[in-house]
Amino acid sequence: VDLILKNCVVFENWTDTTGGAGKSLNQYDPASGKWEQFWTEDNGTTNYFTGELRDGEMRYVHERRLKDGRTLTRHMTFSQLPEGKVRQFSQRTVDGGKTWITEYDFTYVPRKS
Repeated sequence: VDLILKNCVVFENWTDTTGGAGKSLNQYDPASGKWEQFWTEDNGTTNYFTGELRDGEMRYVHERRLKDGRTLTRHMTFSQLPEGKVRQFSQRTVDGGKTWITEYDFTYVPRKS
């Protein structure tokens, strides 16, 4: 994870547990007052999230219409942990929020200087 473009964008290179890879860009949009995250994966999938800082957490939401007509909703939260660590937690639903499935629960650890 790095700051780029005069420290205005958070840029992340990532690899998932199955060997897939991707990149994400995070920025604040002053016009909308929202944070935005755009990510793309090596399988061609893209995701666009909007979010805001609320109750000490960065909370993002993504919605996409599926081929079967259902709506996929994803909630992704970043929370500050002790020692400079950050938790990234993601859940999804395809039934309007009746049931949620955890997609991942990561902890970011600062690089050693």
